[in-house]
Amino acid sequence: MEGSKYNLRDLKKTLSWIFAILMIPAFLIFLSSYFIESTLINSEFYKTNLKKADTYNRLVDKGIPSLILDSSDSDDEQSLNYLASQGVKFIIKKSISPAWLEKQTEGIIDETIEFIAKPQKDLNAKVELDESQKILHQVSDSLAILYQIIPSCAETQVDTEITQLINVSINCETMHVNLDEIKKDIKETKKAVDTMAVNEINISEELEQTLKPAIRIKKFIEKIPIYMWTSLAVLLALAVLIIIIQFKNIKAMFKYLSLPILVASGLILIFALISHNLILRDIMQSSNFGLPADMNSIISDLIKVTVNQFFHHIESVAGVFFVISGIVFVVVKLQEKFKILKFKK
Repeated sequence: MEGSKYNLRDLKKTLSWIFAILMIPAFLIFLSSYFIESTLINSEFYKTNLKKADTYNRLVDKGIPSLILDSSDSDDEQSLNYLASQGVKFIIKKSISPAWLEKQTEGIIDETIEFIAKPQKDLNAKVELDESQKILHQVSDSLAILYQIIPSCAETQVDTEITQLINVSINCETMHVNLDEIKKDIKETKKAVDTMAVNEINISEELEQTLKPAIRIKKFIEKIPIYMWTSLAVLLALAVLIIIIQFKNIKAMFKYLSLPILVASGLILIFALISHNLILRDIMQSSNFGLPADMNSIISDLIKVTVNQFFHHIESVAGVFFVISGIVFVVVKLQEKFKILKFKK
């Protein structure tokens, strides 16, 4: 009778250890799937980070103009760049607002995430130009103003209002670019803008080329919710089995339940802390994307914000599980050693 009692106790202990060990990979899969589901394939995650990095305002103020303008070492060309930069910034601020840019970007993000995360979904990303006529008129008017403020080569030979305004002298003969050619290009651009009448621009093909790496693992991404809920079901089933087996021994029950959570959350926490520092260091070392300095800065800051938010989310959730399970496990071990608490009557 006594032997069968010990055999039953050993069997319960063995089964509890088996179920506890199985809980570790189940909890790892659940947390990993949850982090991907709540960040990488969640459109709100990207929208929030774009706002945190003040991306839209910075794009309109500096980013987009920097893509259009080129710098030069020549004094004459610096004077011209000053004129051009003011004109380009004026045009962009007149024709593109941060609110409009945010609306279009969020629409593209929603479409992209839905395409990647959902099966049998075709990519149909569009930039809506609901107020295209109004915007085009603003661009046309702005180009007309820019055409007027840039002096022709004939005008640079005399003291004009614009040269007095910026306090420089412009000599067409020593410049690498021709003011008259620039004015001609502006005039032709204005003519082209005046003839445009589009309501939307479809960028699906270009976006699909950019998303090739994600498309390769599309099948895996589509199954992330299945992995998450299946692993959670397995985790809960294993926990219930441990509770049933150790129902009369509360101390052992908490030990077998807390230990796998402590181990799994600890592994994820260590991985997140190490990866966070390594990735941020790599970003700092390779923050040049071959773009103008202002655009490089905007992209770099956005990546840093996104990486920080991603790992902060992992570290905070895993940290909570680690601390709570750690406290429970330590209390149980202390009770075993010093009999501080009496769980079992």
